[in-house]
Amino acid sequence: MKKIRRAVAVLIASAMLMTAAVSCEKEVTAENLMEGISAQNASEVDLDDDFCQKYSTFAFRLLQKAYDEQENVIISPLAITYNLALLGNGASGSNLDELKGMLGSTYNIDQLSVHMHSYKERLLDSDLTKLYFESAAWFNANQNVTPNAAFLQTNATYFGNAMYKESFNADAIGNVNNWISNQTQQNVEYIADELPADDPMYLLSTVMLDGNWSKPYSYQNVQEGTFNAASGEEQSAQMMSAYEQSYIHDDMSSGFVKQFSGGNYAFVAILPGEAVGVKNYIASVAVGDKYMKMMNGEMPYFVDATVPKFTCEQRGGMAEYLSQMNLGTSFNPNTANLSQLGTADGKLYAGDLYVRSSFTVTEKGTSKGTAATVADDNSIPTDMFVITLDRPFLFMVIDTNYKLPIMMGVINHM
Repeated sequence: MKKIRRAVAVLIASAMLMTAAVSCEKEVTAENLMEGISAQNASEVDLDDDFCQKYSTFAFRLLQKAYDEQENVIISPLAITYNLALLGNGASGSNLDELKGMLGSTYNIDQLSVHMHSYKERLLDSDLTKLYFESAAWFNANQNVTPNAAFLQTNATYFGNAMYKESFNADAIGNVNNWISNQTQQNVEYIADELPADDPMYLLSTVMLDGNWSKPYSYQNVQEGTFNAASGEEQSAQMMSAYEQSYIHDDMSSGFVKQFSGGNYAFVAILPGEAVGVKNYIASVAVGDKYMKMMNGEMPYFVDATVPKFTCEQRGGMAEYLSQMNLGTSFNPNTANLSQLGTADGKLYAGDLYVRSSFTVTEKGTSKGTAATVADDNSIPTDMFVITLDRPFLFMVIDTNYKLPIMMGVINHM
């Protein structure tokens, strides 16, 4: 990890992984600042169309900034909006105005906290599919960083993040990495190489979906094929085919929705028209309500869908992208105002939002658990759409209640 000399370094690690191996939990010896602080009765709201539209627009704006024309990309809008909302509870002045306007809305920070809390509470699990979404903050005892009692209470009530305090040294690195490992079922064994002694704070998040498809791919329908990478290279790929029963489209793309077991989460694939391309398509969805209109127009039509097996991983800072989205005040030592978060020897400001993300698609879903081989229905529909993901495409994991992207990305190559 590149050493960053900042008054506050904010680290977000978003991990969407396919494995969930059960093993012993690793010890975290740092001081637990949330011990003895209980959540109060939190307000909740129904998430209306306005919130869903603004959240999805933010997600595509973020993807637009993170997009690389040659590389695969993966981000977690859920982790980023959730942690920026928490950070807003420690901000004042123009810094606060910027964060509470993150979704382009008129929400005050209390309303934004209520909305993010309400969304997290509605992310439901089933016996066969579980979303792991946890966050933690590390405060540097070397820099005399002490979070305010009000900030800790807000965290307990609306966010539920773990919060630890210790000197930033080798033991702290071990504790941070142990916490990440525990939260990702030992699928991510480390997230930080060092915690610079002059950085007062790190904020981390993990997002992981562990589940099988409601209809696993038949092994007999997994065949060698070709993926036409963004570079123009023809690459070998294992292509999985099945008949799906959920078709989506707009004037620039077509796609399908494939459910995970339990029905609370789904995989969405969107293939822009060849003349459109991924970059132009993302730009078109990053404004207005195009995404929500497409998802609300989902049709129960048969799709002959072919998707490659793939793994998409990414590790990097998000501050540059967020600054391009007019969310740069928190990352600027000359303009940041995080005085409501706590006290420290120096001024508080956000060094970076650090992302670690991974997502894998196989015949079974997103876990290595046992999945039965399911043969295709003998009755083959005669009228259907055909979608073959053999060139760059967008993918998402959404909650099926609000159809908002929890994770999203672009596959440009195998």
